[in-house]
Order: sequence, then C-alpha cells, then structure tokens
Amino acid sequence: MTGTDAPFPTEAESATWPRGADGTPYPPAPWQLRGVMYLSVWPVPVAEIAGRLPEGIAPAVRFGRVLTGTAWAAYGSGGILSYSEMLAAVRVRANGRRGVTVTDIRVDSPASRVGGRALWGIPKELAEFQEFRGDEYHARAEIEGRTYAALQFAPLFKLPGRWRFRLMTAQAGEDGPILTDMRARARIEVGRARWRFAADGPLRFLTGLQPLFSVRLSRLSMEFGI
Repeated sequence: MTGTDAPFPTEAESATWPRGADGTPYPPAPWQLRGVMYLSVWPVPVAEIAGRLPEGIAPAVRFGRVLTGTAWAAYGSGGILSYSEMLAAVRVRANGRRGVTVTDIRVDSPASRVGGRALWGIPKELAEFQEFRGDEYHARAEIEGRTYAALQFAPLFKLPGRWRFRLMTAQAGEDGPILTDMRARARIEVGRARWRFAADGPLRFLTGLQPLFSVRLSRLSMEFGI
C-alpha cells in the first residue's frame, strides 16, 4: 500500500484533460501537489554520471563530484493527483541555467507517468510502492516483485518555520533541453537515511556512498510546470 491518501480524480474531473497515446488522461500544467518527501543528497564521482545526461545538458561538477539527489515522495489530498514516486536527479547546467536532470524515476500512477513524459520529458516508469510507519519510516519501490530501491529514515531534529524552494528541471527534448520551473514550501526535518538499491538496477552506482545530508519535507506544497 502506498502513502497516498486521496482517490484518483473522478471521470468527470478528468474528462477535459489531455490524453496520452494509450488514452490515459493526465492533468494539464501546472500540477499542484501536496504531501511529504524524503530527500538525500549525495556527492557522486563525475565518472559515474557519464552517459546518464541528455545532449546539451552538462553535470555541475565541483571537486570532481556531482551532487545527486534521491527522493521518495507521497502526494495525496489537496493536490491534482494522488501517487507515490521514487527518483534520482543530478545537478546540471543547461542553457546557461542551473537545475537538475531526473535520470531515473518510478511512479505508481499511469496518469503521472504519461503526463510527466508528455509535458516535461521526465522519464517516468511504473512501479509498486509500500511504506511502513513507526519510530522510523520505511518505504520500498518494487518492479515485478523485485526491490528497485528502499529507504529507511530516522528523524533527528526540526528546523523552525516553513521554507520556500525554487528549482528547474532540464530534460531531453526533440529540439533541445526542456526546462521546467517549480516552486514549493515545506517544513524541514533533518534525519538519518539509509538507502538500498538493486544490485543490477540503474541506481547501483550509489551503493557504498554516504549522503551528505537527508531531510523530510513535510506539509509539502508544490507547483510544478509554472
């Protein structure tokens, strides 16, 4: 069972949405999403990023390393869609701007998969998700019964207030990079995260590395594609 808590929009609500080639409806931009996200940031040797980025998008290298983020998010009530996702994104430069490129991402919503690809070139694929709550938070993404990635998060302390963020994604497009802006607000809780990745999966290059930091973004309110 995923961490989402709101139903997929009704047929009436999605009747006017655009549709993918398979007939799946998806919301037009921008997407307003509400939920929680667990994020870790890693310093990755630049050699591990080679070949993962589209043409026209360069890694933002510092001291031979590239910052790479892994995130688990569960979006629910109050947003345009209810779904979960697990992703990896690399810090990049494109068209003179800095942002991130999503290199690997799994979602459990066909609408999110089709819409993310059609609107912003985000290479979403489907997976199944499970989450477990207790003193520590556990989440797992599975593909045909095999673990793609798993997360264990233990909270440490909260930062005061609610923080604002802005970010750009740069993805492959037919006529060059597709640049998409987003903004968000959230409370920040610093914690300790342990990630596990499939030995033959696309995120295996992170195995053996340690995140620089890990946080939980709660009461997350995001507008994507503004």
